[in-house]
Amino acid sequence: MFGIIAQSLLLATAPAATSEASAPPAAKPATLQQQFDAASEAASTGRCSEAVAAFETIERNPAALKSPIVRGAIGVRKGGCLVRMLRSEEGEAAIQAGLPAVAAAGEGFAGDVLAAHLNLGAAARQQLDYERAAHEFRLALASAGKDGRFQPLLGLAQVSVFDPGPEPLAYIDEATRIAEETPSLDKDFRAQLLTLKSRILLNRGDKEAGYALLKNALKLQGGLTLKVSLTDIATRSDLAIAAMLLNRRDDARNYLAYTGAGRMDQAPFSRAENMDVPLCGATSGLTPTDFAVVEFSIGDDGSAFGVQPIYSTGGRDVALAFARAAMRWSWTPAKVQEIKPFLRNVMRVEMRCTVAAGRPEIDSPLTARFQAWATPLVSDTLKARTEGEAAVQAEALLALSRKDKKDEATVALLGILAMSPVVGTVQGKTYLDEALALAESRKMPLEVTNWLRFQSVTSRNERRPAQVRTALRELLPVVTATGDALAIDTVRLKIASPGYRLGVPVDGPPLREAVIADPALPADHPLKINALLQSATWAAQNKDFARAQEIFEQTGLSSEQCAIIGAVPAMKRNGASSGDYPMEAARMGFEGWARVEFDVDASGRTRQQRALIAYPPFVFSDAASTMAKDFVYESSYRPGGETACSAASQNIAFRMN
Repeated sequence: MFGIIAQSLLLATAPAATSEASAPPAAKPATLQQQFDAASEAASTGRCSEAVAAFETIERNPAALKSPIVRGAIGVRKGGCLVRMLRSEEGEAAIQAGLPAVAAAGEGFAGDVLAAHLNLGAAARQQLDYERAAHEFRLALASAGKDGRFQPLLGLAQVSVFDPGPEPLAYIDEATRIAEETPSLDKDFRAQLLTLKSRILLNRGDKEAGYALLKNALKLQGGLTLKVSLTDIATRSDLAIAAMLLNRRDDARNYLAYTGAGRMDQAPFSRAENMDVPLCGATSGLTPTDFAVVEFSIGDDGSAFGVQPIYSTGGRDVALAFARAAMRWSWTPAKVQEIKPFLRNVMRVEMRCTVAAGRPEIDSPLTARFQAWATPLVSDTLKARTEGEAAVQAEALLALSRKDKKDEATVALLGILAMSPVVGTVQGKTYLDEALALAESRKMPLEVTNWLRFQSVTSRNERRPAQVRTALRELLPVVTATGDALAIDTVRLKIASPGYRLGVPVDGPPLREAVIADPALPADHPLKINALLQSATWAAQNKDFARAQEIFEQTGLSSEQCAIIGAVPAMKRNGASSGDYPMEAARMGFEGWARVEFDVDASGRTRQQRALIAYPPFVFSDAASTMAKDFVYESSYRPGGETACSAASQNIAFRMN
């Protein structure tokens, strides 16, 4: 992957400081100067974990921090390593703290100033802030001498891939001229430069020129062989994009075949806990016709990293909006271990935005009430950038709260961990059991115990809807005895609601009516709206259209609003067959995955089908959209037969038998 390989050039630290002091006798401890030199040497040779630990040891010595220049050099050099270690926010803070002192120190620290700006640019690029990254790379270019221009130029080319104007091509062309004059740069790296230039060309619509450059890059790498490195995959994947854009579909699939893509036994998509796409609209600036190809890696903790947009139809802002969504994706660590490490290092998907505005689940109000109780107990200490980091922090805090017998904090953390998308199902159930036992023994508030009871019952049987309904029937008298209206009505409505291949139970209507009539909930409460919509549908299915209209009017919502916030109708059948598999993909032996979005009309038929995510890019998106046309859902009541459900979605796996 070009981004990974090139990034190592961008994160180079300044040369290690030198000292003329002779080596001390073995029995004597290292001097501060020797410690500083050793830490700097470790940083400059890429041994960053060692370097950070060594710099932090020096920082704990008050004598070492008397000099502003020493403090500044430590900050800049340690910060560069933190950025390399993908701890970009910490690294950025350290560099910003140290840069003023080294900048004021004169020519002797010019290398540190250059490295500081390069690493600040790299940190901003990791955070997908390309504008700030470009600013830092321009400062690096301004501070670089004749022999130091290559890295700033390369950084500028990388973050201007989606920009118009002559500058992006000027950056990469000058960087390429410098590389051609550098005998130590091998053919593979020259191929990376061609790949980067081709991306600039593809994103400004010059498809033929980009395709030609990519074929030259492939030649430099030895052609389509079974030798596969991250840079080989980058070039071949880009070739597939270019060929597909030129409608050379067979060529595209041939290039993809040599990347290892299209093998579902190791693909992470069915294992994901969160792969949300961005919302279309004014906030994101995205329209339903925009799309992008985004590349990412998956860390051992289940978080996405190394995210970068590769190709987009709408320029930099569109590309980065999709990439920022991918930065929030997560997997459970246990599931991550099922994926081969090499495949986790480079994945690409085709992405589109969703028109779904966030449909509330039946238990959303109950969960929101628990979160309102739990969050203040841990908000001052539980702060993280990713789901994986948050889970690690929560587990560390949980150990402390257990030790200190802080029961409420313990229950709050157990509940937060149970909801975490990176915590496995089995471990999540263990957390819920422990939390419920502690909450009941300490007689904690109903917003705690009843949420835990509900989650414990539903999470144990989440893939078995009939068992969930049975367990909820057993839970209903328990929560009824507590007098907690929100919990009682949540359980009632959950029992009454249909699910996949699970119809409305015999007692569904009276359970819904009990929710609607409950004076403890306001008339516009989401549970009552949900129950009213289900009751209107029930009346229409029984041909009582006057009653259906009367019930519908009680919601106080328009048909459009109901389509957005109402429950998704239950699927009756998916209509899938072997004939839905794309013939070209089957011929090449490709497997894949897609998430397709669509509206459901009042009769249960789908409309406006479109793929939101597809893997590999461009292979299965059309087939998934076509398959969705055959999905059939339960009918719903809407006045005039309007859309019953907007932006429903379904995951589809394409597997070879």
